[in-house]
Amino acid sequence: MLILCFFPLLKIVRCHLYNINKPDTVENRRKNLVLFTSAGLAPSIQIFNSTYSKVFYFKMTRGGGVDSWSIEIQREELTYNTDVAPIEEWFVKFNMHHGLNMFTTTGTLLDVVRGTFSLADPLLQWYLTLGEEVDVNDTLSELADIKIAKSPCASDVAVIGLIYRTRNIGLIVGMTDTGFMDGDTLWFNFSATICAILENDCHGLALVDLTLTNTRLVLLTSLGLFISDDLRITTGQLLQLERTTCDSADPFRILTATPCKFTWHAKYFLIFSPLQDDYLKAKIWYNLQCLANKELFETDYVGLSFNKDKSLSQESTCFYSNETFQKWHSCLPHKMKGERHFSRRVVSFLVDYEQNTGVALLSQQNRALVSVHKLTDGSMNKKRKFQAFWFPDKRFISNGLYFHTNSHFLYAYGNQVWISFDGGCTFIPLLTLQAEMIIEADSCVYTQAIIFVTDAANLIYTKAGLLTYAKLISPAKGIFNMYFDHMGILKHISVNETANTFVKETMLDADTLMKRINFLILFQDIDLGFEGPLAVQYITEEQMIFLYHEPLIPITRERFRSLHRGKRLDYESHSFRSVYLLCKLRIFIQAAATTTTTTKGNAAFAHLMMFSLFSCFPGPYIFKNTDTEKTVVIPGSSSFFIVQVLDDKNALGDATMPNRVLLNTDIPPGRWFLYDFGTVNNRKWKIVVDICRHTIQQFDDLPRHAIKYMDIGSKLEFKFRVTPVNLGKTAYIYCLSALNFRHSGTETFSNGAVQVPRFDHTMKNGTEKPLRTPRDKVTPPLHICLAYDVFHDRLLWVAIGRPSLLDVSAKSYFDDNNSNLIKITVHSKFFEQGKTTIAVMIPLGSLRCEVTTIVLTLKNSCSYLKSMHYVLSAKTSPSDWLVEDASTEPNGSAIARLLKKLPPNYRPPSVLGVAVPLTENFYNADPSKPKLRDYFTNSKNSGQYKQCAGKSKRSECGCTENMKLSFSVAFSDCKEKALRMKFPVSRLPLYFTIEDEGRSVNLTSPYFITIIEVNNRTNWKVLGSNTTSSTLKMKKYLEHRLKTELYNPEGLSITITVSAGENTYSGTSGYKHVGLQTLWVTNTLGYRGSELFHFRVSTIPGVSFCNLFDEFQIYIDDSPLAFPGNYLIGTMTSILIGGIIFVVFILYVFEIEIRNFFKRKLRRNKVASKPSPKRDSVDSGDSAGR
Repeated sequence: MLILCFFPLLKIVRCHLYNINKPDTVENRRKNLVLFTSAGLAPSIQIFNSTYSKVFYFKMTRGGGVDSWSIEIQREELTYNTDVAPIEEWFVKFNMHHGLNMFTTTGTLLDVVRGTFSLADPLLQWYLTLGEEVDVNDTLSELADIKIAKSPCASDVAVIGLIYRTRNIGLIVGMTDTGFMDGDTLWFNFSATICAILENDCHGLALVDLTLTNTRLVLLTSLGLFISDDLRITTGQLLQLERTTCDSADPFRILTATPCKFTWHAKYFLIFSPLQDDYLKAKIWYNLQCLANKELFETDYVGLSFNKDKSLSQESTCFYSNETFQKWHSCLPHKMKGERHFSRRVVSFLVDYEQNTGVALLSQQNRALVSVHKLTDGSMNKKRKFQAFWFPDKRFISNGLYFHTNSHFLYAYGNQVWISFDGGCTFIPLLTLQAEMIIEADSCVYTQAIIFVTDAANLIYTKAGLLTYAKLISPAKGIFNMYFDHMGILKHISVNETANTFVKETMLDADTLMKRINFLILFQDIDLGFEGPLAVQYITEEQMIFLYHEPLIPITRERFRSLHRGKRLDYESHSFRSVYLLCKLRIFIQAAATTTTTTKGNAAFAHLMMFSLFSCFPGPYIFKNTDTEKTVVIPGSSSFFIVQVLDDKNALGDATMPNRVLLNTDIPPGRWFLYDFGTVNNRKWKIVVDICRHTIQQFDDLPRHAIKYMDIGSKLEFKFRVTPVNLGKTAYIYCLSALNFRHSGTETFSNGAVQVPRFDHTMKNGTEKPLRTPRDKVTPPLHICLAYDVFHDRLLWVAIGRPSLLDVSAKSYFDDNNSNLIKITVHSKFFEQGKTTIAVMIPLGSLRCEVTTIVLTLKNSCSYLKSMHYVLSAKTSPSDWLVEDASTEPNGSAIARLLKKLPPNYRPPSVLGVAVPLTENFYNADPSKPKLRDYFTNSKNSGQYKQCAGKSKRSECGCTENMKLSFSVAFSDCKEKALRMKFPVSRLPLYFTIEDEGRSVNLTSPYFITIIEVNNRTNWKVLGSNTTSSTLKMKKYLEHRLKTELYNPEGLSITITVSAGENTYSGTSGYKHVGLQTLWVTNTLGYRGSELFHFRVSTIPGVSFCNLFDEFQIYIDDSPLAFPGNYLIGTMTSILIGGIIFVVFILYVFEIEIRNFFKRKLRRNKVASKPSPKRDSVDSGDSAGR
């Protein structure tokens, strides 16, 4: 069954099971889902890259009508980054439950969209504006070659350049983001862009070479070298190119506008002006590396070499530059003192990023050599780091250097291939080609596979660090190139008029290419054997040597060569058929006629060192003419290669190990055998690429190309296990040298017998190797073969790219299953940033194994996953910080007690008072509302928006949830709430943790810290207690060196109360640093004031490669009134109470009844308030009385 998964939406993944033996219908999907869900199984998806891995589990579902599992994955669960930068492509692995490895399906995931309109990979920013779109159909008839360059971090993103036989077609480049799979290649013409740079003087413009770095597209043309602008910065217009000039590090050499041309100077005569023909023979050199999460010590280097020797008037014919590509240097190494002045040519130049060295492959007097120089500020030192390595084989014609991607394995190739494990100090031969030259190379960082392409359209396949290789059958000849996509799938890329977008992509399986189709058997192993007789010699019960026999008169025919290293030797039906004869055997020395020993002399062979073999007792005819070139094998003694059969009982042969011959000794039947490895009776043996016989296991579940960061003092452990499988009784060729034997003369013993060559050199495995004499012709390599499984044979090798950077130790042992286990311990003890690789290899591993090499990259630097965090004193959830109205929540009252909602455009108080904020930081910014407390001129002139700069309202500020949750001052515009504490607060503990790759530890010494208040508030003070003598010494030393006061993070606490007898106000400067306290004594931070305090806590330099820091905010609520508020209120209250008491005392002394006083006053007020009688009524009454 297979797991088929789809991404119908941006963040929803659907998977279903597909039975390859049944139709993929909804009903069958439903049955499979119910079957495995009932067993408690559901798919899982693991998304990982070199630095991060996460597993997501599908939910079990059995609802009606459901035929697939689904899961929703938010982008934020994988990455928060939204900037345009080199981003590593993700690997995706689906399993039926993680860890069971059932129905595994793999794929890749490319982070395409960054932000609103930005694409992740820098090259994809120019997907539609790389150049002028063009139709290449009419130009394919003139095509001569193609060049492919892939993105360093995402191999599925690549460019393809078309090289034509004529120079008037233009400069055409194609681009893909799916590894040429879906016919999505877009074609662009750069001719107009380059012609504009050359002021339309672009006759004869043609592409020669191209490469793609992390941020630049480099084009080598017939008119010069052109480098694009930074691919991360888009302009909305066509990509612009810049014509490169080759500057020199010598200030006396004046640079002109002509590329790579140096002009006259009063002291120097330096001219190198390349012509079109020079550029047509030039080549770009680039060591591919992914700079995702780029470190300060990491940069890209690009080299340019011209295929011509330097004359005395020229500066160089090779130049290189770093990422800015503004200053170019000569990559021609300086001659050392005492060296003779011969003309030299730099064939290739690469930079070893681990060793920080420049590696130059030179050709001098038809000899190839490698010179390695240290780089200082991008310039090569005059002194070599190693002694120059001269390739011993004068037939080696060098053509280039190649670093396996993200490792330290360096290959020098041409008509031969050599490999270096130590950065170019020494090289080991890998293979030799006949009448062909390697011209291209590519590799995969995930599978560690390497492919070489020859000018005869042949393919050479190997894996990183292995000394074995195989020739693959190319599916088609013609114009093509080989390319590994991000999954490590080998692809044959060609340009075809009938293909969609004119690019034909053919996926190749290396295992299939190592075989050929047979009519009886679908796939049959390719026979790599040769027509030549072999002799076999047992060394131990498990090991034997195969020797090629060369006749007295040498003839031209194939022998053992490096191609056979690591291959399997099959004898007929994959088993040895030995024959032993029912007779005894006695061995005599074939010598001159005067020899007293019994022998069967032969004049034709009298001058040879041979042995006569015959039966000691009468018996059947045991020797036949067909036994010629067979081997008589005597376990524990020397074997004999039969050269001639004299009669039915006597034969002549050569001894494979003359000093191990059992002379004049009867060898009974069953103790000697006949093996037929000759060619007289048709060759019965063949050499093929062996099946995989070893499995490797990594116990930490790391990816094959993992990158691990190491901080100062950190320690990492890795454990690997290699288990032999499917070994059986099979001859396996595994060592590095071979012996062809031939004896051309005789020498006498002291007793008159024949002298044989001495064997006095012991090999590493305990076997003996003959001492070379003028009469012996010995040519490598020696092939030792395993007859069956060897117990405790070392199965693992470890190679380190830069041993001086880290302290690495390894311990190897075996378990009861004959598995070889190795434990690697790495310590970071040196304050030096850099990176190195540790390669764990199976030297006996077959090329058909899925994994033979695991390369771990260790960076002695700060991990982008390492951070410092303040531990809140109260437990809160993200929803508590993000909710707009806490009253609508079930726990709204608790949220309101813990968190303070900041008013819009809030700024903390300053030393001048609450109403006079002077800080530049706004909190909860909202441009549509007035600024809070913006009364005075100083307040109006201070304060700047960050996220809300240039915006008209808060919704346009682009505040994300992460910004709202962050305590960083960089996102203060988005901060809406702060941790609320009511005055007074006493001894509030401060805890900090360090998180790294999912692990969290408490911040302790020696991570001493400093504290500042970012808003320049001065009404806070550091209080401490006694310290020990050791901490005082540390404090004095660090304060003198760092010019600041320090804190020990252990036992740290703050208090917001004022103890009795303390000064009312005690302030420090705005960025006051705290002092160092003892580990066991509690420290207190006492400050007076109200509202928001924003603190930044940082670790001191020198204890970590990381700049660890964190910020936290405390909002002081219900604090006492500011001075002199408390005193004024107390004084007025006292005066009022005192006045009341005095009045009461006066009333009491003078016996004033205040109640009667108020009654009379009240009665009088009532009388006075009565209305007077009307006069008219009185007058009328008086008149009536009269």
